[in-house]
Amino acid sequence: MKRLFVIGSSGHAGSVLEAIELQGEYQVLGLLDSFEPVGTRKHRYEVYGPPEDAVKLAAAFDCRSFFIAIGDNWSRWRISRCLEEAVPGFDFPVVCHPGAVVSRSAKIGRGTAVLAAAVVGTDTMIGEGCIVNVAAAIGHDCRMENYSSIAGGVRMAGGAVIGERSTAGVSSTLLEKITVGRDSVVAAGAVLFKNVPDEVVVFGNPARIVRTRKPDEPYMR
Repeated sequence: MKRLFVIGSSGHAGSVLEAIELQGEYQVLGLLDSFEPVGTRKHRYEVYGPPEDAVKLAAAFDCRSFFIAIGDNWSRWRISRCLEEAVPGFDFPVVCHPGAVVSRSAKIGRGTAVLAAAVVGTDTMIGEGCIVNVAAAIGHDCRMENYSSIAGGVRMAGGAVIGERSTAGVSSTLLEKITVGRDSVVAAGAVLFKNVPDEVVVFGNPARIVRTRKPDEPYMR
């Protein structure tokens, strides 16, 4: 098996690690995390240092594969860009839980996680570094742009689109052919009947814009 370091050690990282183990294609060497001391054990794996140590660890362990298991879209995008600039050619695998149902016609970009009980429909396109969380369902002909994410229980009806680095919160719903712009946040439980522009937060049923936001603004609590 190929060897792999996972970046992140949160609860989301735990879900990703379980999917990697069940997938059976990679041996996890350890974790990288800025918020945990070196030597700490999380999810049964040792923390070797912050993400900035990736290049050093890649050389020390002869490892070219990394997976960024961080829930925040902006942080995941930023770390990915930094790694690619430092060492072009790093491998960012697709992690797909064996309990997910993925259409043979779906296309999934590198560094994306599809977690337990998720459903990915026919002719769907999922970009790089995305998260399809537990029990989320993506209908036919949908699209997730790079580094976007959908939380547990989200429903995307046919032809819906989530923009780059945007997120749909727990149990939110996008009706047919609805588009969410770049760097926007759909709050938990929201139901979208209309398109959503870039850099806003929407809430409610029917969903409405409640404020604007900056692309790097934290949205996870």
